[in-house]
Amino acid sequence: MSPPVPAFAPAREPRIPSTDRGHGVALAALLALAGCGGGEAGEGADGAPRGVVAEEALPDVLAEKLAEYGVTAVAGEGEVAPELRDDTGTLPEGVTPEDGGASGSEGAGVGPGPEEILPDEVVDLRDELVEMVLSRPRMLSIALGDVEAAGEEMPRALAAALRDDARSPEELRVLVDLAKTRPSAEVARALERVATFAPDPSLRGYAASAILDHLEAPGADAVLPGIVKRQKYERAEGVMRWIDETADAIRARLAGGAEPSRELRAELWRMVSKLSGEHFQLRGVDDARFILARLGPWAARELAHALEDRDPYVRLHTAQVLERMGADGAPATDALVAALGDPDHGVAGQSAEALAVIVDAAGDADLAERAEAALLARLDEVPPYEVRVALARALSRLPGGGPTERLRSLFDAAPGSDMRIAAAEGLLRSEGDRAVALRWLADELEARVGDPAGAEALLEDWLRAGGGPDGLLEAWLTHAPPAAVIHTSEQARARRAARAALVRERAL
Repeated sequence: MSPPVPAFAPAREPRIPSTDRGHGVALAALLALAGCGGGEAGEGADGAPRGVVAEEALPDVLAEKLAEYGVTAVAGEGEVAPELRDDTGTLPEGVTPEDGGASGSEGAGVGPGPEEILPDEVVDLRDELVEMVLSRPRMLSIALGDVEAAGEEMPRALAAALRDDARSPEELRVLVDLAKTRPSAEVARALERVATFAPDPSLRGYAASAILDHLEAPGADAVLPGIVKRQKYERAEGVMRWIDETADAIRARLAGGAEPSRELRAELWRMVSKLSGEHFQLRGVDDARFILARLGPWAARELAHALEDRDPYVRLHTAQVLERMGADGAPATDALVAALGDPDHGVAGQSAEALAVIVDAAGDADLAERAEAALLARLDEVPPYEVRVALARALSRLPGGGPTERLRSLFDAAPGSDMRIAAAEGLLRSEGDRAVALRWLADELEARVGDPAGAEALLEDWLRAGGGPDGLLEAWLTHAPPAAVIHTSEQARARRAARAALVRERAL
C-alpha cells in the first residue's frame, strides 16, 4: 500500500540533516506572513532575521512525551520479523536484535508470562481446559462457559500462556479460542505477538482474526503499530487478509471518533524514539516511518509536536512520515508551516515538500491557498539555496501546478539545474510555460554536466501522469534498458539523446 504522492513527482531518497545551521522563523511570524500572502523578512537589532531559533533552545519533546506515558525509548530494534531473524546487519559489539524490546505491544511479552503472579487455581483451570479441548474438541463450548464464569484473572492467565514460546501451535489455537469470550487488551497484545512472530502462517492468521473479538476492551487499540508492521513483512496471502482486516478495523474505529487510548499514544511515541539520532539501526528507522505513516489522522496531531523536538533526526524523519501520510497528515499542516523556518535546512526543505504532498492529496482549496501563501512567504525571506529549491519543488506540487508566474521567475533566474528541475515540475502543468520547460529539459537530457538523470525522471513521471501527446510515453519506454539490466554511462547517454529527440519531435 503506497502513500499518496503528487502527480509526476520524482522519487527521492530521504535526506540526511545538514550540519549547516540556517536561520529559522517563529511560528507566529510565519503564520502572519502567510496570512498576508508574503512580505519582507524583518531584522532584529543584530541584523539577523527575527525569530531565530537555535536547536539547543528547542524542547526535548520526545523525552517529555516518553515520561508522560511512562515508557522508555527503544534502544535497539526489539524482536524482528521471522523472515529477518538471520539478518542482524551490523550491530555494535554485545548487542543483539532483541535488545531494547518493546514495553508495549510491539514485541511485548517475550517468552513465558509471569505465572508466579497468577493464582495457582486459575493457572490450573486454564491448563485443564486446554488439555480437555485438545483431547476432545467438541468440549470447546463447555470450556468457553468455564472461562466466562472464571474470575478476572483468567484473561491474564490466557495472555500469559499465549506469550509462552514453549506452547505448541495446537495449544496456542485452543488458547485463542478460549480467549474469545473475555475481551481484554492484554489478550489482544498477546494475540498480536502470535500474529507477528509465530512461524506457522496459519496460526498467525488465526491469531490476527481473533484480535477483532477484543477491540472493545480499553487499550486494545495499542496493537495497531505491531499489526501495521506485520503488513510490511507478511507474505502469506491468507494471513495478510486478516492482518489487513484487523488494521482497518482499528483505524476505522479511530476515524469514526473513538479516542486513541493512552496505551496507543505511548506506542506512537516509542515509534518516534526510533527516529532519533540515538537509534543505530536503519531497519528500525524504516519500520518506524512505515508504521507511523499508516496510523491515521489522529497520529498526525501527535506528530505535530515531534516537529519541535531538539533532535534534527526526529524532526526530519517526522516530516518524511507526514509526507507519506498524504491527506491523513492534514492535522499537522500548521506545524509544517512553522517548520519551514527550521534551523536545519534539510528539515525545512522536507517540511515544505511534505506540506505540498498533504495539500495535493487532501484536495482542500482553502488549505492549498494557505499553504501556497506560507511557501511564498518563506521564499520571500530568501532562505538558503537548498531551502529555496525545496520551496520551489513544493510550490510545483501544489494542485494546479502552483503559482506559475513565480515558478517561471525562479526558472529563468536559476543558477543551477536543481532549481530549474524543481520549477519545471510546475511549469509542465502550465500551457503557457510548458514549451519552455520541455525545451530546457530536452537540452538537459544531453548535458554533460548538470542533472540529466533528474530531467529524465521528471519527464518520465510527467508522461506517466498523462502529459504529452498520444504515443509519446510508449515511444519513450522503448529506449528503457531491459529488466534487470543497468545501462553503462555510454548507453545512458545514448538513451537520453534518443529521448531528447523524441521530446523535441513530438512534444514541441
